Amino acid sequence: MSIGVVVITGSLLVGDSVRHTLAKLVNERLGSTETMIFSMNSFMQEEILQDPLLQDARGVLLTQGFISHSGKMFSVIVWGTDEYSLFPGKARINKALARELKTTDSDLVLRLPATGLVPSGSLFVMENYTTSLRLACEGIIKAEEGGNISLKNEQTIPLNLFVNRRELAQTLGTEGRINLILSGREISREQFEEAWDYPVSGLQVQNGESFTEITSDRVFLQNDVVRLLCRNNRETNRLFSYLVNSIEKEGNSIPYSFVTAVDTYKDLVLAPGEMILSDYAAHRLKAVVNDSLQLTYFTAADLKTLSTDTVRLRVRAIVPLAELKADPTLSAEFPGLSDVERCTDWDSDLPVNMDLITDEDEKYWEEYRNTPKAIVPYEAVAPDWSNSFGSATSIRIHGTEPDLSGLESEMFGIQLIHPARPG
Repeated sequence: MSIGVVVITGSLLVGDSVRHTLAKLVNERLGSTETMIFSMNSFMQEEILQDPLLQDARGVLLTQGFISHSGKMFSVIVWGTDEYSLFPGKARINKALARELKTTDSDLVLRLPATGLVPSGSLFVMENYTTSLRLACEGIIKAEEGGNISLKNEQTIPLNLFVNRRELAQTLGTEGRINLILSGREISREQFEEAWDYPVSGLQVQNGESFTEITSDRVFLQNDVVRLLCRNNRETNRLFSYLVNSIEKEGNSIPYSFVTAVDTYKDLVLAPGEMILSDYAAHRLKAVVNDSLQLTYFTAADLKTLSTDTVRLRVRAIVPLAELKADPTLSAEFPGLSDVERCTDWDSDLPVNMDLITDEDEKYWEEYRNTPKAIVPYEAVAPDWSNSFGSATSIRIHGTEPDLSGLESEMFGIQLIHPARPG
């Protein structure tokens, strides 16, 4: 979602009446808001609202959606809010949306992106509008009541729909999260950093026997976070889970397999042209050590244009599949992919050719799920697999006391905007 701040340009060149109109427009859109805190492509735990700095602030769950009404679809901005006495199953709309719908008193079907915490458009999870809410419209929220609130840098009045925040969160699979805070106080970045801590932005730290694993509830670790953790800690291991289209050797092929890229595997450092193969995959491909294999996978550098790329790697070692399965976090969990009963139930906008999936593939999935069939060197594929949402799905740090100092909210995409400030 493209979020910007309302900026009034050319104010020194306009007359008093136009200046008054612009001031009124800003007031309608933002009300008494002095600070907007927006979490781009991620969420914040709602507990942050309990901090004294934000005790008078409003927490919002903001998303895009579509209203299905009278055979037409209308793109709307959905505001999950605790205001306006909205109960589950109820909604209110602004005048602009009422004008489009030609009604203020009817049942509405709201279609929402079914991406959960994972950023939509992050290759495996696209903007797939499959979740819906049936809502009874309870009337209009007037402009002076905040009905025309907007964070976009445009004069067009948005089509706003206001719903119960907790019901929206439950529907989206984002319970306990918000992505927008509106405060009537002018809050500095320094003040907000005092209130914020990395769990607010979904960073999870799990201690194992010999290493600490860092993951995110949004699956992907932001690029700045990855760089900082690797800089702070000497012994780090970046992991990136991926669904590749095929693993091939001279005509033999395994379709749609999870593969994990690593810096090291059990103290084995892979050269850029090497890989580790499970004994299961080796058997299916009739591959042995030193054989050359090709991995084919989708990429989308701009997150818009889908293309196919390949990498050729030499088998450095073959390990038991049971060994890979015994490491449950070696592969990340992708909603819609990892949590289904059959391969043919995968829910993704990627053009997966289900005809290629065999009974053998379904049997593997039933027993091993997303256990990776191969381990590949991080540096060999990270340039292709990384995107603006992140460059790893986890980081393992040697020991149980990782250095997490220096993490800041801005690294997690949190923006502070002061709309009332000139310029």
